[in-house]
Amino acid sequence: PAKAAGWALGGAALGVSLFTDYRLSLAKLIPIEAHELSDYAYGAGAVLAPFLLGYAKRRPVAAAVHVLVGVFTVAASLYTDYRCQTGMHLGGELATDPEGIGA
Repeated sequence: PAKAAGWALGGAALGVSLFTDYRLSLAKLIPIEAHELSDYAYGAGAVLAPFLLGYAKRRPVAAAVHVLVGVFTVAASLYTDYRCQTGMHLGGELATDPEGIGA
């Protein structure tokens, strides 16, 4: 379960990143606000996975890594500026900040 959880969480994070509307993505299909929500969900999932899937006691090192990665992900997400630069938003509105990011 630890290995499967690691692959599933890592694959999900990579997949969302590859298709998020930001500069380094392959395709801009996911609004940045949805990416933000997925970061929080991924972080919570990584923290909870060892306990929900029952490998916290059997695989303590894997569990600790998952918990630390989850906590770091949530903490990093709290400090990330998710303002949209291209105009793609969850609600469908296309207007961005008229002054631009960093202005």
